[in-house]
Amino acid sequence: MFSKHRHFDRMTKRELLKSPYREWSKLGRNVARRFVFCDLSRAKKHMEFLADIVGYASSRVLDVEAIAQGVFNADARSFFGQHGITIDGF
Repeated sequence: MFSKHRHFDRMTKRELLKSPYREWSKLGRNVARRFVFCDLSRAKKHMEFLADIVGYASSRVLDVEAIAQGVFNADARSFFGQHGITIDGF
């Protein structure tokens, strides 16, 4: 880790700004120059939500088939409420 830190210390600002685009292009993704990624706290919330929904769905607490059709039982409403997601329209 220390060697990686030293590597970035030696890079110019221009090189630092170009490196993410270069790495994304290696993965086959074209990311526009002014593209802004979401902040880490928001990404963390999304990942926690996804992990929870997979866990609840695999343990059969949530009926994924019903949710996909727009039918939310009490367990589904409670789950989404815990994550701050309102489902008023359903």
